[in-house]
Amino acid sequence: MILKLYEFLHFQNLTAKHRHVVVPTFYFLRKNPGFIK
Repeated sequence: MILKLYEFLHFQNLTAKHRHVVVPTFYFLRKNPGFIK
């Protein structure tokens, strides 16, 4: 559980640094959930 929280915070930190990349990718994956498989 704590590791998940750490991963989440780390992911948030990466997101802040690379928002211009992460946000479009995130929306793309939300629109295309089958792409992850």
